[in-house]
Amino acid sequence: MEHDENTKPVDLSGIRLKNRFSLMNRKREMMEMVVELTQDGTEKFQPVQWPDLSLEKREDGSGLITGRIAKDDLPFFADYFLKYGEHALVKKPLALKKLLKERLAKTLEQYRPL
Repeated sequence: MEHDENTKPVDLSGIRLKNRFSLMNRKREMMEMVVELTQDGTEKFQPVQWPDLSLEKREDGSGLITGRIAKDDLPFFADYFLKYGEHALVKKPLALKKLLKERLAKTLEQYRPL
């Protein structure tokens, strides 16, 4: 590989499979996320591994997702948790709750009688 005086080497020695996403998110605005799950919601979420998110499973089978998400990922998570229906209740961030409400309102409007 050729180098010139304008190319600076990048030190990747601290990057591992487990921390690669958190390193990528350093420059993104991050938000705390908290989501309550029913037992069905917990079962649906368990097989998915998200960087910076963890699931605390309770004895009754329900669960609590906590962690950090990038602000620009809010539309993705709104669509994702809409699929959970009544099996997920977003507690934080407020911006995600508002986005979910907007999307639900649009969906309800589609079924409004003429």
